[in-house]
Amino acid sequence: MNTRNIRALFTAAYFLLVWSPFSVFAADDTIEQKLNVARNLLQAKACPEVITVLDDVVAGSVATPAQLAIAHDLRRVAFFNQTQPKQAYEASAESVKYQRQVTNGHEFLSEILAARAWHADQEQDYAEANRCYREAALLQPRNGTFLNNLAWHLACCPDPSFHDGILAIHYATQSNTLSQFDVPGHIDTLAAAFARAGRYSEAIAFVEKAIAHPKFLENRTPDSVKDFARRLQNYRDQTPHTDRRPQTPVIIDTTTDK
Repeated sequence: MNTRNIRALFTAAYFLLVWSPFSVFAADDTIEQKLNVARNLLQAKACPEVITVLDDVVAGSVATPAQLAIAHDLRRVAFFNQTQPKQAYEASAESVKYQRQVTNGHEFLSEILAARAWHADQEQDYAEANRCYREAALLQPRNGTFLNNLAWHLACCPDPSFHDGILAIHYATQSNTLSQFDVPGHIDTLAAAFARAGRYSEAIAFVEKAIAHPKFLENRTPDSVKDFARRLQNYRDQTPHTDRRPQTPVIIDTTTDK
């Protein structure tokens, strides 16, 4: 079945389940049905339909804060997939706002904060990125990815006012300790942190360690080899690395209750 047929199928199912005068769903069940339809449409890459379904959810008055947080995060992904980064960034703010109202919702809050930090970086809102990276790491202090992202931000942010090489070393060391130095990208972050702190011999040693790691060798691409080589040369020239790490935006599993 092609994408067009999938989109038509889910759109028809949506209206039958939710808008039919014979619908047997209670209000809360209807919201859950809409969220499930949106998830399926998103998997089918039917982003305009996703936004239509979710706009109905967020415009109503019956959804709970937890449901609204999920709805806005799904909208974030749909907008990003449609190359509408500003709308995606705005949706991430709404998701964070509603998730803050959820009792015992810290795990999901940390995840959507991490997603918002990524979008903030892309929008060059580095102050918001800094705040979100820090809060995500604070909420999940044993999440190596969140610690790594905060360390990279502190070491490599294009805005020098957020640079802190010593603190970047701290978080990057924690991240690599958790992974037992088994994630090349995190080792690379530790190298960048040492470079930001002016400790270039250690920066060179760690980026070489990342380049020689079996996982990097197995998954390397021409672009990744070029990027690592450029950073290695920077450190040999005693120049710290500065940029936003190119990466895929955070996609959150919203299929389970948060």
